[in-house]
Amino acid sequence: MEYLTRILRKVAKEAEFKFHPRCQSLKRAHLCFADDLLLFCKGDYISAHLLLRGFKLFSNSSGLKANISKFAVYGAGMNSNTIDRLVDLSGFQKCSMPFQYLGMKICAKRISKADCVSLVDKMFCKELYKFVELICGKGVDWSCSPGHVSWSVTCRSKSEGGLGFRDIALWNFCAMSKHVWDISSKKDNLWVKWVNIIYIKQGDWWNHVAPVDAIWYWKQIVQVKDKLKTVFSHQEFHSFSFTIASLVSKLNIVAGRWQFAMIWDRFSYPKHRVIIWLALLDRLLTLDRIQRYKPLQSIACMLCGNAVECHSHPFFSCCVSSKILVEVLQWCNISYHGHDLKNLLKWIGKKKIRKAEGRFLSA
Repeated sequence: MEYLTRILRKVAKEAEFKFHPRCQSLKRAHLCFADDLLLFCKGDYISAHLLLRGFKLFSNSSGLKANISKFAVYGAGMNSNTIDRLVDLSGFQKCSMPFQYLGMKICAKRISKADCVSLVDKMFCKELYKFVELICGKGVDWSCSPGHVSWSVTCRSKSEGGLGFRDIALWNFCAMSKHVWDISSKKDNLWVKWVNIIYIKQGDWWNHVAPVDAIWYWKQIVQVKDKLKTVFSHQEFHSFSFTIASLVSKLNIVAGRWQFAMIWDRFSYPKHRVIIWLALLDRLLTLDRIQRYKPLQSIACMLCGNAVECHSHPFFSCCVSSKILVEVLQWCNISYHGHDLKNLLKWIGKKKIRKAEGRFLSA
């Protein structure tokens, strides 16, 4: 491939050779990708003839011949006579755009929404979100009503009040941000050089505005850059040690909710963990919440009947449950007089820390 590259570069220096309009600035006439070879030139007979002559020299020297059944000639903005002459000269088959490459349509015009259907079918983020949310929140695979906990909260880590699911939309945004970071850090690769020449044109990337006639993907990258500007200054982002995971952590900052870490103790029952998790989020289906969308005859506590069943009532305010709690604490020889679930978890956490410190000191 190094030998082929040298031949094609020599061909590109010929006075009669003309580059493809989008490759003129980079002086690029070919790309090698995996086991594919792409040749580019202006749509005239002489330029294409020079490329084919250089390729024939490579074949004669190396013994590597083109597989005629896998080679094709594509022309954009060329007259049919020129294309027919090139087909006769090369022996390759004549094909028309668009064509499929790595699952994506390649065409000379803008890619339409319909052209992306095959990719959209594979990337069903919204449908996947809804399915997982329903399975985890309600135990069913279809429902019109919302779940008990929002998906954004569910995607937080367990220590921050979620269930640790990955937010696919956030990860996709951070993956696209890698392109923004590559341009900002002036990474030495062909794509960065190309967008700098075609779009940025020695301008200020951090304040760049996508041209009206820019292709769709470039506009999306610029939109990602503009969103990042609300979080980073240019200098901060340029010096940021970029990984997708580190950016996700940076953008997914949640106020400290350390008490949630106490829920997921391996010695507790899964059912109990979920109940306490929902209680801390104020998402238990207490009667006062059910009353909002379903009329009830009474929303009084079904244990004591003396007060409205709300989140602050069942665990400590109810005379029945509070009596049971007192007896359990006495039976376990534990002295606790709080009346709040969060404070209780905080108290348990301190007890566990002190117990661990005692074991460390005794060891």
